[in-house]
Amino acid sequence: MPTDSTWIVAVSDLHIGTGEPTCWYQPHVHETRLVAILDWVIDHADRIAELVLLGDVVDLWTYPFDRRPPTFAEVVAANPAIFAPSGALGRALDALDGAVTWVAGNHDMGITGDEAAVVVSTGGHRLQLAPELLHHPLGDDRRLVMSHGHHHTLFNAIDRSSPWNGLPAGHFVTRAVAEHWRRHLASGQTVADLPGQGAPNGLDLRGLVGSIGGAPGAGIVGLLFDYLAAALDVDVDAPIAMPDGTSTTLTQARSIYGDLWHRWARNHEREHPADRAKQGEVEAARSAWADGMELLGWHAQADAFALGADLVVMGHTHGAVAGLTSSLVGYLNTGFECPSQPDLDQRPVTYGVIDVAPDGLTPTIWEVVELDDRLVCCPSTADPEPIDNQFTMDFSTYVEIDNRHGTERLELVEASTAQGRFVHDPPSIIAPGTVARIWVQDDLGPFGSRLTLHYRGDQSDLMLDAACPTGLRPNRCRTREHFVARSGADPWLPAGTVPSWGHPLFVRIVPGTTHRR
Repeated sequence: MPTDSTWIVAVSDLHIGTGEPTCWYQPHVHETRLVAILDWVIDHADRIAELVLLGDVVDLWTYPFDRRPPTFAEVVAANPAIFAPSGALGRALDALDGAVTWVAGNHDMGITGDEAAVVVSTGGHRLQLAPELLHHPLGDDRRLVMSHGHHHTLFNAIDRSSPWNGLPAGHFVTRAVAEHWRRHLASGQTVADLPGQGAPNGLDLRGLVGSIGGAPGAGIVGLLFDYLAAALDVDVDAPIAMPDGTSTTLTQARSIYGDLWHRWARNHEREHPADRAKQGEVEAARSAWADGMELLGWHAQADAFALGADLVVMGHTHGAVAGLTSSLVGYLNTGFECPSQPDLDQRPVTYGVIDVAPDGLTPTIWEVVELDDRLVCCPSTADPEPIDNQFTMDFSTYVEIDNRHGTERLELVEASTAQGRFVHDPPSIIAPGTVARIWVQDDLGPFGSRLTLHYRGDQSDLMLDAACPTGLRPNRCRTREHFVARSGADPWLPAGTVPSWGHPLFVRIVPGTTHRR
């Protein structure tokens, strides 16, 4: 690796609790592995610019109905090997001169910056809570954006209509699972002794997917709560102790979140030639699916395009991911730190390392492995993720306008879609030294995607007509500018050549240079 590069290290989904049997993180299973990661950070501190704790650092959800969830202070007190001033996190804080940032997730939502600052090292460095859900560790250099990812999911995003300080419907999924195991664990047993726990929630939702059938999306919340009661054999009217000291039941929660689908759809409506409201429904469906470990990569790509980032790093799904199968941007999911003991061989403890160099970002998955009776951190592998799910295909048209070496300021004159829709609005200005990425997502149906763009500079006009159809018509790219194109994960074709078939379609344009056909 180049000597002028630095590392950003991302660790997510630790789920540290109070050690109760229903907590996914059990110190006797997971503490040594977490300490191994933090010791590795300390050993490489001269290379690491920042350690990012990327959400669900502690867990305030994995508790049965009769247990009021703990405070952060109680979790800290229960885990001195991690949180005490001389604990592993405190030592990492000192080694990195305080450059440790906690980005909130869903299982630790609501914790304040003052609470996080209770974690203090022997050298006086305090744990910092990021002020926003999207964290830019490189500051004004926006190539890298990091978030837990839950804000894109229907059941786990902060719910402003919730009477419990924003707690979403997913809180009750976890509480119901914990209640089930409170009644079924043997004496001395914890959920970490059982396969499949904490991956991501210890509940197989395939039965729920099957029960939805042809039901409208608006009924999915009620179906979820009914499924919880049946699959876990929990009493829907049993009192649930809430973090604020109040009490509720699954029946009451079912009523409170009953309009969640409609609220999400209304909040995500976008202008569309065919049907504005329909697009809100599509977004609700996509966000519900993202809670099932698929399509979070779709949202990561959308964040990258909207924010001008080259790489997005997330957690939440408890599955390590290295890249997107075909994209203009990078995606890394760090995996998780609390796999059950029976699963450790197949689902190891993983984290992310991003090598930051002037000429690019290189993300890598690392894992903790047992070697000769000791724990070692080493580079690992993970599969890329498609942005579509198993039932759909991506017939999007993607356009990258590379103005990094240009001298003209390009202003948007017109942008339209004949088929599909813009996932985010095309930028009104493409300044010299920047790259703009534009995405037209196809609608479900037979037509694919097509867009037209017109940008104008002081001395030039950039016009583009591009399409990725689903039927018998070939792909299209018409422009006077210099461009290269490819379909799917295929190589870029020679300049000015359009792949006749294949999807999605990618077009990269360098403004101000023309080609002859």
